[in-house]
Amino acid sequence: MKSATEEKLAHLSDVQLNELIERYYNGSDTVADLIEEYQINVRTSGLVRLFPPIVHDNLSCPYCPQENLVSNRKSRTGATWSQKKCYCPKCGHTEDAYCSCDNCSQLRQLHEQKCEDDKRTIISENFPYPDISYPNIEDLSFKDALYISTIVRHLVTEDLDTVYPYEENNPPLAPTFEFTNEIVMHLRSKGFLAIRHSSPIDAFVFNDDFTDTSAYYPTRINWDFLPCMTSNQKASYIKELTNFVRDEKWPDDWNDDVDKEWNKIAKYECFEYIRYALQERSFNLDKFGEKSHTVIETLLQSFPVSKVINLSWQTAKEITDLSVRKGIPKYRAKNVFIGSLERRAERCLADKWSIKDSHRDYNLPRTVVSSTLFDVFLELGDEAFTAIPPKLN
Repeated sequence: MKSATEEKLAHLSDVQLNELIERYYNGSDTVADLIEEYQINVRTSGLVRLFPPIVHDNLSCPYCPQENLVSNRKSRTGATWSQKKCYCPKCGHTEDAYCSCDNCSQLRQLHEQKCEDDKRTIISENFPYPDISYPNIEDLSFKDALYISTIVRHLVTEDLDTVYPYEENNPPLAPTFEFTNEIVMHLRSKGFLAIRHSSPIDAFVFNDDFTDTSAYYPTRINWDFLPCMTSNQKASYIKELTNFVRDEKWPDDWNDDVDKEWNKIAKYECFEYIRYALQERSFNLDKFGEKSHTVIETLLQSFPVSKVINLSWQTAKEITDLSVRKGIPKYRAKNVFIGSLERRAERCLADKWSIKDSHRDYNLPRTVVSSTLFDVFLELGDEAFTAIPPKLN
């Protein structure tokens, strides 16, 4: 059955049709005259659309055997009206890298699936799951016990299968990204957490030819919790750990580690507030260097977190005023913060000034690792916030 287009030229013989096409492109006749002479029912702009496509004997369709590609004819004025690329009249395939025919689409999907499968294989080879037996609860280090308990109280799914430590929820896992990362890396090094191979592909950094990966974005990774255990084993392990912590018959080697973790949490809570106080005043603090760590660790030998926060607030206010009065650029003013904080604290100690305890800022709630240590392990609650951390040996 002929199409409506073919019907309009059906009254012409092959010789007449070829003659019409030749005279059309010759340009000596107007299109209107040709339409009238050959008695074709079409508008002048539509005549070229009735012409049969050009068959390319040297081009064949890769999907349809013995089917040559064709291309639509152009208007003699140079204007285009339809698909100019070579295409298969049977399946619609075009000679184009972006061809959207069914065959090319399917081939492209298969290629993409193979690429993803290859990447998954590389991921599993570079980040294998641990093959270990977890230590008995009484053999865990204090850091192991604290961080496992913290993760369990944070974002473990109901089936105890997956954890999202970097999820931006309230409250956060730890006071800073650095501390959160330290918790995750410690648990991963012990096999308590593992990188899930089904994590998003864009969470991994591949080399240029996509044959290897050795890096990843931790915030995009899905983490498996206790990957060497079944769900029932995980539940029993967590329950046993909870009871062991509450029993308070802790191993002797836990004592020093308790003090270390207390001091660490206190230090990072100070960092958290300092960054917040400066950002509220449009000072961007990228990271804390060795000097900052040393200064805060020294201050915490004489002040609780609540008082370091008070001193930090006063110092942030001071350098803000200083930058306005003296026209100091903010990128320079923020660099003097730690030194100014240290001098203010030293003067308070020398002159025996009384410093009030600041409250926790509403925008900086207690983190999970803090509440786990001070509420669950030590049962101190908010007292730890206003207490000077234990001296370290």
